[in-house]
Amino acid sequence: MAGDKPKRPPSSYFLYCADHRDELKQEHSDWNANKIRKELSKMWKEATDEEKEKYKKIYEKKKAEYDKLVKDQDESEGSEEGSEDESSIKKRTRSGGSKKESTKKKQKKTGKRALTAYQLFQQERRPQFKKDHPETKPKDVMSALAKEWKNLTEDEKQEFKDKAEELKKKKKDESEEEEEEDEE
Repeated sequence: MAGDKPKRPPSSYFLYCADHRDELKQEHSDWNANKIRKELSKMWKEATDEEKEKYKKIYEKKKAEYDKLVKDQDESEGSEEGSEDESSIKKRTRSGGSKKESTKKKQKKTGKRALTAYQLFQQERRPQFKKDHPETKPKDVMSALAKEWKNLTEDEKQEFKDKAEELKKKKKDESEEEEEEDEE
């Protein structure tokens, strides 16, 4: 029943654009949609704070109605916990939480991912390359190192692959230890 969910209200900017789009189309019938959109954006930037506040209040009113509709709908569907709390409603909104937040929390616990063989190669090789070519731009340094990596034989790459595999195992062991500590 995902299709039955209410649609999120348009932002204050989109409400402003909806009010002024027809007016612009009439004044400039020869303009294409892209040019109208650019002009609306310019008009919004130049709008007074009072005018923007008017649309912000309309948005907030529509947002409150939307949140109420979502909450009522979830209660009528009989969600698993009985009724949904405010934090779970926020997950469906732009300003609320998201799946990314839980991923970030996991990454904070375990730290960053282990480096790849290519990253280890760059880490080792970059300082010397910069020393040999001090005038080179960072983008060009990366390109040159990428070419060097590509030209390495499999045996030369294997050294970095082995280091990367060791780091990966070490990182996995650390994360398992942290999970065990969290469970206790």
